[in-house]
Amino acid sequence: MGGLLSLLEQTGDLLAQKNADAILDTNAVTSQYGLTLTREDVVKLLNTRDRALADNDRIELGQGVIDRIILAFCDSPYLNCTNYADTLCALTELFYYMKNDTLDQMPDDELIQRMKEYFNGEDKGSLELLAGRELEQMARNIRTYGTPDAPEEPQPPVQVDDSGEYLIEEDGQWRTLQL
Repeated sequence: MGGLLSLLEQTGDLLAQKNADAILDTNAVTSQYGLTLTREDVVKLLNTRDRALADNDRIELGQGVIDRIILAFCDSPYLNCTNYADTLCALTELFYYMKNDTLDQMPDDELIQRMKEYFNGEDKGSLELLAGRELEQMARNIRTYGTPDAPEEPQPPVQVDDSGEYLIEEDGQWRTLQL
């Protein structure tokens, strides 16, 4: 049994090293935005990932998504060298939480893309708004409607007549709308 445990530990170390190397390799792209990760940052990210996986009762096979998160977010106007590693840690935690909250209904790359759109858009770089507003609504839509975007409710046609009254069409008939 000792030989098998040793082999598993070595394999784990090789996978951890491969993950670390893949993350460090992203510096070749992110450095053009003034963003780079140190080995210590990478260890922090991998520890965050491991904790997020455990907290969300998830397992991950293969390389994972940290490098994809990095490459997606590196051009964000809301990232700088002082908040870069910490923001990546928060995004990593949020990613795994959202995978559960969306019932695994979104592919990884689509979830990352939506996170980026919201983060750079309406949320203006706020992780709190990202987690508590847009992503929460998206998850609720998936759980309720099976789609990340809530279906638009059809609105009945409304017109204003010459006297200023609002008219609504129902069953092919126009009637005065009571406000």
